Amino acid sequence: TLYTLLHPVTWTKKRMTTFHGAYHLEVSSSGPKSNVKLQIFKFLQKIGLAANQKVITYSRYAKQVIADNFGEEIYEKTITFPGIYGFTSNKIRLRIRKKSKNSPFVILNFGRAEPRKGIITLLKAIAILKQKIPIKAYIATPYEYLHQYHDLLKTYEELNLFDTVHFIHKVNKKQKEDLAQKSDVFIMPSLDLETFGITIIEAIEMGLPVIGMPTGAIPEILKPLDKRLISKNTSPEALAN
Repeated sequence: TLYTLLHPVTWTKKRMTTFHGAYHLEVSSSGPKSNVKLQIFKFLQKIGLAANQKVITYSRYAKQVIADNFGEEIYEKTITFPGIYGFTSNKIRLRIRKKSKNSPFVILNFGRAEPRKGIITLLKAIAILKQKIPIKAYIATPYEYLHQYHDLLKTYEELNLFDTVHFIHKVNKKQKEDLAQKSDVFIMPSLDLETFGITIIEAIEMGLPVIGMPTGAIPEILKPLDKRLISKNTSPEALAN
């Protein structure tokens, strides 16, 4: 954005930008940070948004994040792309995997395992389910998140999930499809700041049912399909239910 603003060729052009989230909020959600640094992030992003004639978001939630953080002027020139509101149940063909009586129920999740993504909540929900049914889970994430957020692996160890949850490195499209073929459901356990949730769309595209939290833009995608796909709240117990 700064490169574009400083480039003389753009000074006479109309500009449009897409908004994927408030950077200062996402940075602060990963742990304590300098408030000065966060305010600088916020100020720079606001300059970038203000310099555009139009701002495009992919959910009503994202547009509200703009209103709450960057002011009415930027909110007024924000357009919400209508694509996610086009989902209807007759366009979606979700696959229910045939399985033998004793085969485990298989959960899939892929994405960045940042704290706000709710993977610890997912682990706790899996521990609850483990007491009731045979279950297995694949969680694919870039390895640096496992090393950076020690609470994740600590919870995994404390809940004794070594034979139930399999952590996998970052996966490509083909690997995602292979995992989807082995899975019964995709879980989107994000707790906050989910301005769209493209992994939901990827999972639906591969035919997987998706269960998500009642946070961010997740209900905007899942509610038109079936409101029962949304957890009642963000607790591990509600997600397990």
